[in-house]
Amino acid sequence: MVNPFGYSDKAPSGWTPYLHPEGALYFMHEEKVCAFLMSKYDTDYLVSFKRILTNAYLYDPQVFLNATNFIGQIFDYVRAHNIQLTPDVDLMLDLTPNNEGNIVCGYYLANHTNRSVFWLDQFDANDFPAWREVGGATPSHLCMCLYTMN
Repeated sequence: MVNPFGYSDKAPSGWTPYLHPEGALYFMHEEKVCAFLMSKYDTDYLVSFKRILTNAYLYDPQVFLNATNFIGQIFDYVRAHNIQLTPDVDLMLDLTPNNEGNIVCGYYLANHTNRSVFWLDQFDANDFPAWREVGGATPSHLCMCLYTMN
């Protein structure tokens, strides 16, 4: 593949590039895991996603840095709120510039066992324009995970 942007053609460590059947490039990281030490319980706390997927152009070092920072923020949020995720949850990231030109990160989580899409906090599905493009999707596919905070 010819890289017209001048970046390295080597994907960042742990990330694999794929081409969607419709031609879009996306990247996937298998078994993205991060462990934290929780001082409250003095035990190891594990944050794990089955996979992380993004259409962000990770060949660009600045885009990769932005994606890595956003993933860290999501891990921090999960840890800080003591959210327990099942091992079959994928994290999808969408990095886009806002009106001021800053990069913002949209995300959703997909649970493969119960075939649902969810967020870690309250979210208005009308703010997710791609949802309307998914054939066969119904409101029952969307949910908000509610967790008991210890």
